[in-house]
Amino acid sequence: MKICPFKYNSASVSEWMKPRWRILLLASILLIVIPIIAHVVVSGLSKHYYIGVSGQKASCLPWSVILISRGKPATIQRGDIVEFIGRNMGHGFDGQHITKLVAGLPGDHILIRKGQLFVNGHYWDDLWLAEKLGKPVEAFEADYIVPPGKLFVLGTYYRSYDSRYWGMIDESEVIGTGTPLF
Repeated sequence: MKICPFKYNSASVSEWMKPRWRILLLASILLIVIPIIAHVVVSGLSKHYYIGVSGQKASCLPWSVILISRGKPATIQRGDIVEFIGRNMGHGFDGQHITKLVAGLPGDHILIRKGQLFVNGHYWDDLWLAEKLGKPVEAFEADYIVPPGKLFVLGTYYRSYDSRYWGMIDESEVIGTGTPLF
């Protein structure tokens, strides 16, 4: 009874083993190299980007998932999505990563009268949260020009807690910009 599929001699054994050693060597290299490459790529990307996911039932922006590009943007335009760390916002938002839409830039006119918000004369929305915050809408009335270095940021959801209630943010506080994914 023959167990070995070839005539036993050292030359035939080495010939039979050559392809298997090549496959084993290639598989070993791939198992070591691919995870290293993947780690380097993911580490590099995670320094510059991350995915922001809203777990809220009623998010202040219409998108559930946003790709956040870390770092201060070269320019900020009206309609950009910006991320910043909440400061002096109250209601548990201080220290949290906040993502909002830029509605007012330096030089823009902000008017809040009779519970309505206007940016450069265009109606934006009402102050839906005033009562929930325990203040009359008159407490939030304002009429000013956004000064240099400041941004007026809003959510698109009508009950968004935003600059209507806690004021402007400094441009220097922006830590990233967003691109909606879905």
